[in-house]
Amino acid sequence: MSESNPYSILSQPTTSAEPEGGPDARALRLAGGLLVTGAVLSFLYVVQGLVAGTGGPAGALGIAIDLVIGVALFRNQSGYLSWAILRTVGGALFFGLPPLFRGDVVEAAVVLVLSAGFLLLLVGKPNRGRIIGGVALAGLVYLLMAVGLIANAFA
Repeated sequence: MSESNPYSILSQPTTSAEPEGGPDARALRLAGGLLVTGAVLSFLYVVQGLVAGTGGPAGALGIAIDLVIGVALFRNQSGYLSWAILRTVGGALFFGLPPLFRGDVVEAAVVLVLSAGFLLLLVGKPNRGRIIGGVALAGLVYLLMAVGLIANAFA
């Protein structure tokens, strides 16, 4: 009688990496990577402001939160999904509405576009189109941030 080897790949049941109807692992990883990217860009803005003497470490808590949530999502820890959605909606309200009320439509639009990009990745089970759209929206905002950093460095 031959016993099956419990360490053999062939004897293990095949299961998908994500539960049916659960979050998409690719979308979580992309959202996590984008959150980390945003945290790095924000950190560079803070450093640039400190060096120029025009700013302070005001965004340090937000940067830390984005790093923790971003790394967790990148590691496919879907338990942080609710925190990521809360962070995205809170950021849209806290950083998007005040500029809108001040009449700074461009700043409000940038914040809301970034938030929309993240929500496309985080809410429900995004299809390929939503993943591409979410990455494109967030990537566009981050590209603008990088251009701003470079422009400030040479100003």
